[in-house]
Amino acid sequence: MVGYYVPGMTSPEHSSGVFSPGTEWIWDSSNPHQYCYYAEARRHFEISPEQWKTVHSAGNCRLLITAEAGYMARLNGRVVGHGPAKSAAGRRSVDTWSITGLLRTGVNELHITVLSLGTGTINACADAAALIFEMRLPHATIVSDDSTKIRTDATRNRRTVRRRLLPCTEDVDATGSGQPWVPATVVTRSAEVYHRRVPLPSRAVIVPTRLLRNDWVTVPNVHMSFRTQPYLGSEDNFALIVTDVVSAQEQHVELLPSLGAVDWYLEGGKICRTTDNRRDKDSGGTISLRAGKNRLVGLTRKSLLTDVNLVGFAASAIEWQNPFGDGCFQVVPISPHKAMNFAATMPEVDWKKQPMPTMDPCDSMPWGNVQDVVAYARHVHQIPVDPDRLSGFGSGGEGMELAGAGEGDGSRYIFDLGSVCYGWLAFDVEGKAGSVLHIAFLEAVTENVPLQLQWLDGCSNGLTYRLTDGFQQFESFFAYGVRYIAIVHVGPESAKLQNLQLHRANCGSLSRALLHCSDALLTDIFELGVHTAIAGSDDTLINCPTREQANWAFDGRAAAYAHSLSCTSSAVVANSILLFAEDPETADVPPAVYPSADLCTIPMHAFHWVMWCWDYYLQTADKSFIGQVMPRIAATIEACCRRLNNDNLLEWPDVWHCIDSGPGRDDDHAINAAEQAGFAGALEAAIQLADAADAWDNDMQDWQQVQALLAIAVDTLFWDEGKSAYADSIHLDGKRSAVTSQTTNAMICRYGMASSARRDLLYESIKDHSPTLLPCGNPAGLYYVLEFFDMMGDGVSILRIVRNYWGSMVHSGDSTIWQSLPHHSHPPQPCRCHTFNTYISRYLTRYLLGIERVAPGYAEFRIAPDAPGIKWCRGSVSTVAGPIYVHWWQTDTAIEINVEHPASLKRVKSFAGDPVVPAQM
Repeated sequence: MVGYYVPGMTSPEHSSGVFSPGTEWIWDSSNPHQYCYYAEARRHFEISPEQWKTVHSAGNCRLLITAEAGYMARLNGRVVGHGPAKSAAGRRSVDTWSITGLLRTGVNELHITVLSLGTGTINACADAAALIFEMRLPHATIVSDDSTKIRTDATRNRRTVRRRLLPCTEDVDATGSGQPWVPATVVTRSAEVYHRRVPLPSRAVIVPTRLLRNDWVTVPNVHMSFRTQPYLGSEDNFALIVTDVVSAQEQHVELLPSLGAVDWYLEGGKICRTTDNRRDKDSGGTISLRAGKNRLVGLTRKSLLTDVNLVGFAASAIEWQNPFGDGCFQVVPISPHKAMNFAATMPEVDWKKQPMPTMDPCDSMPWGNVQDVVAYARHVHQIPVDPDRLSGFGSGGEGMELAGAGEGDGSRYIFDLGSVCYGWLAFDVEGKAGSVLHIAFLEAVTENVPLQLQWLDGCSNGLTYRLTDGFQQFESFFAYGVRYIAIVHVGPESAKLQNLQLHRANCGSLSRALLHCSDALLTDIFELGVHTAIAGSDDTLINCPTREQANWAFDGRAAAYAHSLSCTSSAVVANSILLFAEDPETADVPPAVYPSADLCTIPMHAFHWVMWCWDYYLQTADKSFIGQVMPRIAATIEACCRRLNNDNLLEWPDVWHCIDSGPGRDDDHAINAAEQAGFAGALEAAIQLADAADAWDNDMQDWQQVQALLAIAVDTLFWDEGKSAYADSIHLDGKRSAVTSQTTNAMICRYGMASSARRDLLYESIKDHSPTLLPCGNPAGLYYVLEFFDMMGDGVSILRIVRNYWGSMVHSGDSTIWQSLPHHSHPPQPCRCHTFNTYISRYLTRYLLGIERVAPGYAEFRIAPDAPGIKWCRGSVSTVAGPIYVHWWQTDTAIEINVEHPASLKRVKSFAGDPVVPAQM
C-alpha cells in the first residue's frame, strides 16, 4: 500500500536543483548551534547605467533565499521580507522575492539578519544555523559563498526570556558597535531544499485606529530573569535557584507576580510562589532587606518555561550576585525527596557540599522580560488624548512626540489596531541615544478607570528598542499577534515616533467570503470568524497568533473550515497538512503539532489529521494531493491496528488522551471511548481517500473489517444500561468508567459506533441536557456535539448554540474569536484570537446561506437554507473554481433564491419544485 503512493510524493530538490551551481551554504566561524544568536551577512554589487537599462526593461530580478532558522533580508536599506516558510526536519523551503523595484544604479547592498535558534521551539525543528541565497539579475547571478561578508550582529545579541515556547523576545540596541566584517565560512548542510509552495507574506499594512491611553508612569526598578532550563536536564527535575540580593541600605522591596514555577524563600522564610501560566495577584510579596547581602533561594517546580522572572519596586537600587560563581544566580540540583521537604530542611543546607554546574553569565538577564516592564509600569497621571494625534502615522505624516522623563519614570502610549492582527511591527523614530522603547502586545483591555490591561497567560510578548542618535527605522525580526501596542518610553530626551504599523504575515489568505442575514448577531459572528482566520495564518494555519503560532493537527482541521470557505488560497491549508506527512522523526503516527521540537502524541490529533486530508479533498477535488499524504495515512492506520486488543478495541497507554478539558472527565486510560470513535472516523476517511484515488486493495478490505469489529465492540463494551449512555473509558481492571459525557457520546454517534436506536436516544439526551451526561468542558468538546447535531440535520440547535456562546464575543467588543467560551472560563479569556473555534463558520454557510457541497470541489452543490426565523441572507463561499454567490429571501408564500456560480460547477435541485438557476458567471 505505502509503496504504491511513494511516486506521488512531493519530490524535494537538493540545493543543486533550486540554486545555481556555486551557491553555497554559509555561516560565520562560530558554533552553529548557539542559543538565540544573530549574525548579519552582506553582499555589495554594482549596477552600471547600461546594466540598469537591462534591469529596468527585463523587470524580473529575483532573490532566492532560505536559512536555518530564520532571516530578514534588506536591499539598499529597505526590507525585502522575512522567512523561510515552516518545513519538516531536514528540509528547507526556499523563498523567491522580486527585487527589481529595490535595485539602483551604482553600489547596491544586500543585508541579511540570520538567527540561530540553538533550541527547538513549538513551531520549528532546530538544526545547525546557515544561510544560502542567490540573486538573479539579467546580467549576473550573485550567490552566497566566501565572497559574502558576515559578522555577529552586535545590535541583537542581548540575552532575553523566551516567548513561552517560541524564540526569545527581541532586544535591539541601535548603538551596538559593529564588529569587523569577515569572509563567510562555507559550510556543509544536508537539508533538502524545495521551492516555497505557499504565497509570500502579503505584508499588507495595518495602522493604529486610535490612541487609547497616554499617561506618565513609574517603571519597575527591580527586574531580573534567570535562564534555568539548561541546568535542569528535564522539566521534571528539581533544583534550587540561589542568588544574593545586595542592598546598600535596609529597605522593603515589593515583588510583583511574574512567570516561573518557583517557591521563593528569603533567609529561610517563604515569601511567594510564582507560576507558569498566570501572573497571579497572590504570587507576589514584600520582602525586607538588610544592608548588604540577603540570600534568596527559589525551589523550582515542574515547568514548561525556560526562564524564571522577578520584578518589582525598591526604594533604592539592588544588585544580584551568584554567591558561588559567575553571573547573578546559581542552580543547585536537588533530589525529589529533598524538594518535598525543602521548607523544613533549608536552614540545614551546607552549600559547600552541594554539586553545582558552571553558570553562563549570559543566562542572568537584567531587564530580560520586557512584558514585565510594561505590564507593571504604574500610572502616575493621565495625559489627555487628542484623537488627531494619530494622523501623523500616515505616509509622510509628522508622527507623535514621545515625552522624555526623569529617572525611574516614563511616558506610556497604548495604540489600538482595531482587531487582533498578525505581522511584523515597524516604525520610524528620531531621538537620542539613551532613550529606550519598551513595547508589549495585548489582545484586550477593559476601558474603565483604572484602565485594565489583559496580558496573555504564560507568555512574554514584546520587544525592546534602544535608540541611537538621529533618525532610524525599525522592523521586528519576528511576527507578532497583537491588537493593542503598549509603548513605554524611558529616557531624559523626547523622541519622535512615525509610521507605526504592522505588516501582515498571512500568505495569500485574503477574504473573499461574505455573509449577511436578517440576524445582525449571526452576521457579526461570521465576520469574527473571517477576521480570526486571516489573523491565524502565515504559511500554515496556526492555533493562536499571540501565544504559540503553531501548526496543531486538530486546531488546523477545525480552522480549515473557516479558512477554506472564506479565503482565496488553498495552498496554506495544503501546506499545513503536508508538513505532518513529511515529518521524518516519527515513523507512523504523526505528532500532534508539527513542525515542532515537541513531538508529543495525541491520538485524537492523529485521527483528525487523517480526516483533515479527506476534508481537503472534498474541498478541492485534488486527487494528486491524495498521493502525497497516503503513505503517512496508511502508516498511521496500520500502527493503530497493531494497538487493537483481543476485544478489538484500541488500547493506547502512555499518551496524552486529550479530548475535552472540562472537569469530571475520565479520559486518562489506555482504552478511551472517544479515541475509539476518532479511530473509526480516521478509518472511514482513509477508506474514502483510497477509493477516490482508485487505489482499492486488500488493505482497504482489512480496514473495513477493523471498522466493523470496532463498532460492535464499542456498542457492546462501553454501553452503560443504567445511564443509557456510553462510558468515557474502560479501566485497567476491565470495569467501565462511571462517567458518561456529552462529548464522548456525541463522538460515538457521529463516527458511526452506535446503533440507530441508541443514536436517536442520545441525540435527545444531549439536546435536553440529561443529567446523566457530563456537559462539554470546552469548545473542543462542543465541536463533536455540533458535528453530531449537523449529522442529525439539527440546524436550529446549532444556530442557537452559536448565537448564545459566540455571540458573547461580539457583545464584548472583540473582533476575533476566543479560545474559551464565556461559560467555560472566567474572564479574562486565555486567548482572544484562536482559530480552532472558527469551525462554526461552516454551519453558518451551511444553514444560513444554504450552500451544501454534493460532490468534491463543489463540482455539484445545492442550495438548501434551513434557518427558521431568518428572513433573508446573502453571501458567498470560496471554491477552487471561484466563489458561489447566493441571495435568498422569504416572501409570503415561498423562498426566492438567486445564485451565481462558475460555469464549471453545477447546481443540483435541493427539493421538489426548486428551480435550478443556470450559471451566471
